[in-house]
Amino acid sequence: MSAELIVIKGAQSGLVFRLDREETRIGRIGCDISLADHMISRVHARVLCQGSTCDLEDMGSRNGLFINDLKVLQARLVDGDQITLGNTVVQFRCSPSSVERALESDQPSRLTTTHTITLDTRERQLLTQEVDEKDIGSLQRAKSDLEAIYRVDQIINAVLDPEALVSRILDIILAEMPQVDICSLHLLQDNTGELICRGQRRRDTTGATESPAFSTSLIRLVLQEHKAVLTYDAQQDGRLNVQESIAFLHIRSAMCVPLQSRDHLLGVLQANAVLVEHRIDRDDLKLLSAIGVQAGTALENALLYEKLATEKAALHEAHERLKSAHDGLVQSEKLAAVGRLTAGIVHDVKNPMAIILTYAELLEKQLKEHRIEKVGDMDVLDSLKTIQEGVLHCNEIINRLLQFAKQAPPAKCLIHINELVENTVVFLSHEMSKARVQPDKRLAADLPPILADANQIRQVLLNILINAIQSLDTKDGKIAIITEKEQSNGKTFVVCRIQDDGMGMTADVKKRIFDPFFSTKKQEDSLGGTGLGLSVSYGIIQNHGGTIEVDSEPGKGSSFSIKLPVDAASSC
Repeated sequence: MSAELIVIKGAQSGLVFRLDREETRIGRIGCDISLADHMISRVHARVLCQGSTCDLEDMGSRNGLFINDLKVLQARLVDGDQITLGNTVVQFRCSPSSVERALESDQPSRLTTTHTITLDTRERQLLTQEVDEKDIGSLQRAKSDLEAIYRVDQIINAVLDPEALVSRILDIILAEMPQVDICSLHLLQDNTGELICRGQRRRDTTGATESPAFSTSLIRLVLQEHKAVLTYDAQQDGRLNVQESIAFLHIRSAMCVPLQSRDHLLGVLQANAVLVEHRIDRDDLKLLSAIGVQAGTALENALLYEKLATEKAALHEAHERLKSAHDGLVQSEKLAAVGRLTAGIVHDVKNPMAIILTYAELLEKQLKEHRIEKVGDMDVLDSLKTIQEGVLHCNEIINRLLQFAKQAPPAKCLIHINELVENTVVFLSHEMSKARVQPDKRLAADLPPILADANQIRQVLLNILINAIQSLDTKDGKIAIITEKEQSNGKTFVVCRIQDDGMGMTADVKKRIFDPFFSTKKQEDSLGGTGLGLSVSYGIIQNHGGTIEVDSEPGKGSSFSIKLPVDAASSC
């Protein structure tokens, strides 16, 4: 076979090199064909001639190998092919008989598997391997890539939010790799193994849409081989299925690298070139692979941090629920203990009180019949009246204790909380008028009914409203009563919130507010004062499956939220 290479562009234009060996090496130093071009690697390519065919193969060159402006790794040469090495262009010529035999060969297969190269991204010296120490251009590219990796490290390792980190990584790729027009980042889901696109960027956003801007075939190739992959011509590469996305986006060359931390694969990173003047080469693949290793480590750290933050929040929430449940159990135990104590003594106290009241009334009747009002300087009728009032007050306390200790279930029926609020406000209108309070009622319309004992819920409202009235500054005190519907832990509640701008409570008082017999009221207060109102209220709401929550600060007033479940009513 007669074949030759003719330099048609470059410093040695016009030189002819005959291809009369089975293997002919082309490069800058010490090769069969040595070309004076600093953009050519020391051993750039080789031509393998066997029989009537000649094959051209890239030997790992830094700037790539092109046939008729198409970047290749290996290709079958045909007469007239123009080969670009660095800044030098040579033309392949062969005899007519060889041309005919070459054209008779399977022409479509000349580039079937030669557009793709792979790299093992676990190599430690990924950026510096294959660097020609005597080639200034090679050293400059290696230096530039190392500087880029340093900048990447400074940026991404300071970000712990995964979403923000994905955005930073994509911005970095476009900033550090001018040949890239489109890039995307994809992560594997831990629970399903599904690959999800977490973000994509376009250098030119003119007319851009949210449609996918990546090749899934290339991604599958990386996931299968766990190696970085570069295709010089995505439109013709035999290892890829030509997808609509490749054609629609006009992807000319593309690369995809694993996102991995140590040996753990997190996902992939893809970068594409679509403009004619943009060409992705082996050095670009090495740089993207190095970025992928750094990004993988940073993403793993960010995802672990996010997982720990989520678990911490869940643990805190569980702790708060457990603490609330514990406080409720403690409160229930207090109420139960007082109930047991009360049940054992109130009857023994009530009987003597009834005797005292009966004899006081009889004595009063006898004194009136005999028209005796004074004994010495003492007004005996007035004293008897005081005794009777004292006994009645004791009986009231005893009745409350009996009600508190009573374990019978409430008599529940469907009720509307707004009606109870209106009735209770009317009942307390005199006390509110004395305190110069005009209640601010904000009652939600169309609240669902609840299953409850109306008298008991009314008692709870009375206790809390009385406390609110007594806490106010009589000059400008305000009370707001708000009803609304609320969702909590998958359940529906009707909420009645009573707010005042009175004196408020300290943390210690708030902690003990539902304890039996605890009271901050003065003896001369006209309402309440036994320390049982809120304890009884707490027990009533608890027996209805609801809760009472209190929020208060000294000098800023108090807010009591009564929550009663709706779900029980829906089954009636």
